[in-house]
Amino acid sequence: MIDVFAQQCLSRLSIVAALVFAYCAWMVYSLNREAKPNRIAVVFNVLFAAWAAAASFWYGADDPSEALALYRAFSWTWSLFPPLILHFSLSVTGNPVLDGRFRRPFQVALYAPGALLCFLTPAYVVTEPVYRGGYWMLAVDTNAAYAFFVIHYLAMVVASGWIIFAARRRAEDRRTAKRLTVLGRSYVAASALGFTTDTAFLMLGVDFPNMAILWILILSLGMIYSMKRYGLLSILPPDEAVSVLESLGEFVLYVDEGARLVWANPSAIAAIGATGLNRARGMRCREFLRGDVERWLADPAAFRLEPRGVSATLGPDSIPVSLWIHPVGEASSEGAVLTAVDLRAEFANARTKRRLADADRLLDEFIARSLDGIVLTDADGLIVRWNYPMVAMTGIEAEEALGSHYWDALTMVQPESGFEPARMRRAIRAMLAMRDPARHRQVLETVIWRRDGSRRIVQNDLFPIPLADGTILAIIARDVTDERRLAEENIERIRKLDHAQKMEAVGTLSGGIAHDFNNTLAGIVGAASLIRQGIESGAVTTAADIERELELIERASKRAASSVRRLMTLTRKRSPESLVFRLDEALRRVEEFAARSMDPSVSLSLRHGMPEAWVRGDSGQLEQLFLNLIVNAEHAVTIMRPREQRRGGSVVISLYRFAPDRDFLIANPNVAEAEYWALSVKDDGVGVPRHIQRRIFDPFYTTKPNESSSGLGLAMVHAIATQHGGFVDLRSEPGEGAEFIVYLPVAQACGDACQEAVEPHRGTGAVLIVDDDDIPRETAMSLLGALGYGAVAASSGDEARRLFEDRPAEWKAALLDLRLGDCSGDELAGRLRELRPDLPVVIASGLHEDSGGDAESGEAVIVGSAYALLHKPYTMGELARAMAEAGA
Repeated sequence: MIDVFAQQCLSRLSIVAALVFAYCAWMVYSLNREAKPNRIAVVFNVLFAAWAAAASFWYGADDPSEALALYRAFSWTWSLFPPLILHFSLSVTGNPVLDGRFRRPFQVALYAPGALLCFLTPAYVVTEPVYRGGYWMLAVDTNAAYAFFVIHYLAMVVASGWIIFAARRRAEDRRTAKRLTVLGRSYVAASALGFTTDTAFLMLGVDFPNMAILWILILSLGMIYSMKRYGLLSILPPDEAVSVLESLGEFVLYVDEGARLVWANPSAIAAIGATGLNRARGMRCREFLRGDVERWLADPAAFRLEPRGVSATLGPDSIPVSLWIHPVGEASSEGAVLTAVDLRAEFANARTKRRLADADRLLDEFIARSLDGIVLTDADGLIVRWNYPMVAMTGIEAEEALGSHYWDALTMVQPESGFEPARMRRAIRAMLAMRDPARHRQVLETVIWRRDGSRRIVQNDLFPIPLADGTILAIIARDVTDERRLAEENIERIRKLDHAQKMEAVGTLSGGIAHDFNNTLAGIVGAASLIRQGIESGAVTTAADIERELELIERASKRAASSVRRLMTLTRKRSPESLVFRLDEALRRVEEFAARSMDPSVSLSLRHGMPEAWVRGDSGQLEQLFLNLIVNAEHAVTIMRPREQRRGGSVVISLYRFAPDRDFLIANPNVAEAEYWALSVKDDGVGVPRHIQRRIFDPFYTTKPNESSSGLGLAMVHAIATQHGGFVDLRSEPGEGAEFIVYLPVAQACGDACQEAVEPHRGTGAVLIVDDDDIPRETAMSLLGALGYGAVAASSGDEARRLFEDRPAEWKAALLDLRLGDCSGDELAGRLRELRPDLPVVIASGLHEDSGGDAESGEAVIVGSAYALLHKPYTMGELARAMAEAGA
C-alpha cells in the first residue's frame, strides 16, 4: 500500500513540476524572446519539463525493463543541464567571455563534455534499476564514466553559483543584487538537495527516492519569483511596468508595424473615445490620431522630431497634443510606442476662470438666500459679506456693516455675555494670523440686543478659512430665540419629571441596593445572635467580651443609615440650596453608594489623592449629577455593548483643579476666566459616535435599548452643571469609551465654619416618647436614659395625649415620630403645645426632609421652626444635640 502511495505521489509531483517548468519557459520567452539569457533559460526549462514528464512515467513503471528504458532514453537531460545553467549564469551576469573573440571555442568547450556524457551515461553508467523507495530506482555502475559524470556536474554547478554570487557582490544597485541573491540561493538549494538524494544516497545505497528533478524545481520557482518581484530578465517586472504606464497621466500607446493599436493606458483609451482596451485594440492610427504618424512609422529615415515633440490632435475631441514616437526593434520592425502630452492648458485656464466666476456668483447667491446669517471678513477682519438674516437678527443694515471690523459690529448689538471687545479682537486676529490652536467645531450661544431693543438669543459658529491671499473669517449665525423659549418650556417639563428620572437611576441600582442591605442586616443579626448566645451560655461576663460584636453592629448600622440617607437625598424634591460644601466628600459618598449597587461585572474606582475641593451649590443636585454619570458609564460597559461582546468594564472617577489657559478660552469663548474643579467620569465602553455628540445632552434623546432609559440622565447633568455656573465636556471615540468632564467653579474654603457644631448635651426630667414602632421607641428610651433623662413611652397619639393631659407641667420635653398611625408628629406637637406652649419638642423622621412634603404621597408635613428635627437612625450624640436645640 505504501509502495503504491509513493509511486502515485512521485509521479504526480513530477507532472506538476513539468507544468511549472513549462510555465517558467513561457514566461521567460514572453518577456523578451530576443535576449540571449532568455533563450538559454527557455531551453533549460524545456529540458527540465521533458525530464519531469519522463520521471512521471519511470516513477510509475511496474516493470524494471520499462523503467531502465526510460532512464536511458532521457539520461541526456542529466548531462546537458549543467552546461546550460553555467551558460545562463554567464549570460545573465553579462560576463565578457561570451562576447570576446574566443566565444565560439568557449561554447564548444562548454558543451562538449555534456555531449560526450549524453553517449556515455546510457551506455556505461545507467544499469538495471533496483526496487527501492516504492518504485524501480535508478542504479549506476561506479566506473570511470560515472566519476566523469559527477565531476562534470559538480564543476558546472559550483561554477554557476560562484559566478552568480560574485556578480551579486559587484552589483551597483539594490534591485540587481536582490534578483541575483534569489537566483544564487535557488542554485545552492537545488544543487545541494539533488546531489544528496541522487548521487550521495545512490552511492551509499540509502533507501531514498531519486528526486533531483523535484529539487531542480526550486531553481525555476526562484526564477519566477525573481522575474515577478525584481525584474529578472526584464527592465521592470511585467506587472510593475504595466502599473507604471497605467498610472501616467500622459497618453501612452503601443502600435504594431502596421500602425494598429495593441495597447494603451487608461488616459489614452479615454482620449481616443474607446470604452476599454478590448474595443480600442486593432484601431488604426488614422482613426484617432491626425498627423503623419503612419508615414513616420513606414519610413524611419523621416523620423526627425523636435525636442518638444510634434503637434497633432488625438481622439474624436481633437485634443491638441505634443507627440513623441519611439520605434521598437530595428527600423520600427516591431512597431512603436507613442507618448503624447495634453496641450489644453489654455483651454483649462479659461475654463478655470469661468468656473471661478461661476463659483463667485454661486457664493453670492447662496449667502443672499441662506436662512442663516452669514458673515465673511477679509484677512484684516473687515466685513465683506453681511446677508439679510444678519440684518434681521441685529438690525444693522448691510451698508453699515460692510467695511467695518467684525468685533466693532459686535459692540453695536451690545453682547450680553459681557466679553470685552479687546479680548474678542485679540482672539479674532489670532485666528486670522493662524496662531490659534486647531479648534474643534463648537456652536456658541450668545444673547444680544437688537437695534430695536429686543433681546435675541443667537447661536453662531466662527471659524477661519485659509486662502491663497490670507486667512479669512467665516461666521454662521442662527436666531434661536423662539427655539430657546420652547426649550425652556421643555426644561420645565423635565423638572416635573425630575423625580421620575431620579427614581429611574435608583431603580437601575435596585438589585445591588437590596443585596447591600441584606449584607448589612446579616452583620447586625449575626452579631446580635452571638451576643445573645454568649449571655445565655454565661460566656459573656464583661463588656469587653462583646466589644467585637458591638463594633460590628455599630459599623453595619452606620453603613445602612448612610445608604438610606443617600437614597433619600437623591430622590427628594426641594428647592435648590446655595451652600459651600466639600465636593470631594460628596463624590466619595456617591461612589461608595454606587460601588455597592452596580453590576458585578463593572469595576468602579476613585483615583487616590483627591484634593479638598470646595464648591458652592446644592449638594443633593450635584450628587444626583454624579450618580447619573456613573449610571450612564455603567450602561456603556454593560447593556449598550453588542450581544457578541462580553459585558463589563471599568469606570474611573477623578477630581482635579483646572485653570483654563489662553488657547482654551479662545476655543470656548463662553467660559469665564476662572478656576474650576474638573470632575471626570471615564469608562471603556462603547463610546459615543461623533455625529450624535452634539445631541447627547438633549432631553429625551437616548441611544440605549428601548425602555432602558428615558433620555433624561445626561440632560439633567447638563442642566445641573449650568445652574452651578459650570459646563460639561465630552471626549469620546466609537469603541474607545467615553469621558464626561464636569467643570464647577472653585469656591472659597470655609473649613470648620461651615460645620454647625452642637456639643453633646445631658439633662434630667421626664421625656415623653411617642413612636408606633417598638424598635425605635425602645432604642430612644435607652439612649435618653443614658443621657440622664427619664423616659415614658407611648405607641400612639391618643395614648400620648392622655399621658400628657394628666400632668402637663412635669414633662421636660417630647420626642415624637413624624409619622404615627393615628396622626402626624407635628399635628400631635401642636395639640401638646396648646396645653403647654413652652414644651420643647423634637420630631424624629426617617424621610430625611429638611422641610417640605412627601412627594410620593402628597401628604403635607411641615416641621416648624419651633421644633427640632432629628433624622433616623441617630446616635446618642445626635439625639443629645437635638434635645439641646429644642431647649431641653
